[in-house]
Amino acid sequence: MFRSVFTKYFAMTTAVITLCMVILGAVLLQFASNYWSDQERERLSLTAQQASSLLSNYERVLDEELDENGQVQWWLKLDDVTRVSIKAIARSLGANIYFVNLAGKVQNLALADRKLAAQDGVVMPDSILNKTIETGEFYELGNLDGTFPQTCYTAAVPVTVRTFGLVGIVCVSSSAGNLSQYVVDMLKMFLLSAVVVMIISFILVYVISYQMVKPLRQMAIAAKRFGEGDFSYRVPVRGKDEISELSKAFNQMAASLASVEGMRRSFVANVSHELRTPMTTIAGFIDGILDGTIEPDRRRQYLQTVSDEVKRLSRLVKEMLDVSRIEAGELKLNISNFDICDIMLRILFSFEQIIDQKGIEIRGLEETHSIMVEADADRIHQVIYNLVDNAIKFTNPGGAITLGARVESERVYVTVHNTGKGIALSDLPHVFDRFYKSDKSRSLDRKGVGLGLFIVRMLIQAHGGEIVARSMEGQYAEFEFWIPAPKKKQLKSAQENR
Repeated sequence: MFRSVFTKYFAMTTAVITLCMVILGAVLLQFASNYWSDQERERLSLTAQQASSLLSNYERVLDEELDENGQVQWWLKLDDVTRVSIKAIARSLGANIYFVNLAGKVQNLALADRKLAAQDGVVMPDSILNKTIETGEFYELGNLDGTFPQTCYTAAVPVTVRTFGLVGIVCVSSSAGNLSQYVVDMLKMFLLSAVVVMIISFILVYVISYQMVKPLRQMAIAAKRFGEGDFSYRVPVRGKDEISELSKAFNQMAASLASVEGMRRSFVANVSHELRTPMTTIAGFIDGILDGTIEPDRRRQYLQTVSDEVKRLSRLVKEMLDVSRIEAGELKLNISNFDICDIMLRILFSFEQIIDQKGIEIRGLEETHSIMVEADADRIHQVIYNLVDNAIKFTNPGGAITLGARVESERVYVTVHNTGKGIALSDLPHVFDRFYKSDKSRSLDRKGVGLGLFIVRMLIQAHGGEIVARSMEGQYAEFEFWIPAPKKKQLKSAQENR
């Protein structure tokens, strides 16, 4: 069963909010209950002390009787003023007030809640009476071992009269149901508030979750479009958070994929053309020789053309294999010490015929001197050959090519500079990209497929160096690369071996 990120996030957030509300409610109710109990204890204890003080100041309210043991036990015989005062205190608290003499017999003084009233004359357990007298205070939530018919809060303090001394204790009791009612009221208020807060929270979470997940949905749509070959779709970028950074990265990936796809299509078209043209030429000339269309005295000329086209196919295949080997990390360098200027001269000699045909002036040779490098001689030859080949292709007739080599900061620099139309500013950042051809019209570069400079850069980087291109459109183009210079000990050893 499919569950979207939005559904999971919304459900998780809703569960967390609900759980927090439940925990908050439980903590709140516990706190309210404890608060009520503390307040009730303080209230009842204070009332008991007030009643005790009131009774202690009125000796005439006492009446005596003899118990079964012949001991004097006191009863309260309240006058009107004292009775009214005690009842006023009881009504204001909603509590019952009792007097308990030293024999433990209970006397009702004021009853605000008759359901909780103890019967006159009922005997309170000695443990409660003694504890109150010993500690000076007693508090309990219960029925005092059956003294009261229901559970209630009870506070008790001793009653001492100046003339008679300790005569008993006074108890003040209130219903425990008041706490339940208080808790219920608090719970209702909390639930009402919680429902309102949760509804608002759920709406906000829904909206925020939808907005957060929306870019992910757009990315999913974009990924499907990319899978169908459409790289034009872009994810809208909003804000400056992680999602917006991801959207930017996604759009950059889309642009890169579009660029790669464009280069791939261009490459396929170029390779198809490069393969089709020479193969068509080869097939046509060979068929012409076989069926006698081409006269015998001209066959050598056409066979030479066939040979050139075969070499062109061989060069294309070699470049493809080089790219495959470099990308697979299988390129192995055969490092040796050699004179890089010597390689430059030999390459120029190999282009002597075409240089003469175009009337190109070669400069910089008079300043060259022996510069030893430690590298793969074949690969460096391939690099310089490609650069010189490109320079000759794009140098205007009667123009000039300048070659240079120097040692600087423990690096060996090689420069190939040619006059001509140069490289357009928009093409300059891409000249080393795979499959890229700045001469899209193919008017000058009829043999290349956009792999030469890509291979050059990869070979230089494999040697630990770098290559850069500079140009001023309509004036010149210049390529310069560097590779690490050999250490002095290695250079001295190489010179001795020479």
